[in-house]
Amino acid sequence: MKLKINPNYIVITGFTIGIAAAAAQAFFDVQPPQAYGVCLIGHPSILVKWFMNHIFGMHLPISTAFLVYPSLLVAGITGGALFSSIKSGEFKTTLKMKPASTRSKFNAILFGFLVANFGLIVGACPIRTALLVSYGSVLGGIMLAAIIFGVFLATLRLRRS
Repeated sequence: MKLKINPNYIVITGFTIGIAAAAAQAFFDVQPPQAYGVCLIGHPSILVKWFMNHIFGMHLPISTAFLVYPSLLVAGITGGALFSSIKSGEFKTTLKMKPASTRSKFNAILFGFLVANFGLIVGACPIRTALLVSYGSVLGGIMLAAIIFGVFLATLRLRRS
């Protein structure tokens, strides 16, 4: 089954939601919740901090959105991906591929380390970065350009392999 969505509807919906949110904030003093999007770099760090605070009695800084309950976004995405791969018959417990070379294993570790650290330096969330740009932040614009450039480089690398 294919889901067909006209790209014009997506743009119109985005503009409508954006204008409605800006109007609600400007005229009705509605304050949005803290900007938390789907981020697999920032949310694991929040989850680890939450567990460290609650299990070991530490006092690491956490956003007020996650004081009572942890951010289970990562667990939900991982569980959902596992469930959908099992349901669609794509889940495999063994790999029927040749073993990876030492160089490719090293590159995977290195690139994963760099992505995680650069993500934390940027502020972890592309949605927050886009919000900074929409508020006119020059640094946010530089960060968003760096994210776009990184995606471009990763796409080129994947196409070559």
